Amino acid sequence: MTTNFKLIELLNSRDVLSKISQEKINAVVAFRLSKIVKAVNEELAKFDEVRAELFKKYGVNNPETNESHILDENKEVFTTELNQLLFEDIELSTPTISLDSMSNVELTTVEMLAIEKFITE
Repeated sequence: MTTNFKLIELLNSRDVLSKISQEKINAVVAFRLSKIVKAVNEELAKFDEVRAELFKKYGVNNPETNESHILDENKEVFTTELNQLLFEDIELSTPTISLDSMSNVELTTVEMLAIEKFITE
């Protein structure tokens, strides 16, 4: 199934998908989940690369701590570009998981909202 996402939705789903991956679920659900996790991770790897480039472009690296921070004069343009990136449309072709097949997985409402596009009733 092909579904449209905003990149931020994939970011929000990452931890929940990881949590579900740790649960004991049947083999078919685990297989489908692995395909979803792989597709999400591939997109997020691209995001991480672009975000790192934004940090290089608008920030400085402290050689003592090896931490980067955005220069004050660049914060507005950095935030604008990052937000544009986070709301970029992503099209993923992944299987879905039925809600019934996850009956033994405990999720909060917030967690369910983060993965709702991967779930069918």
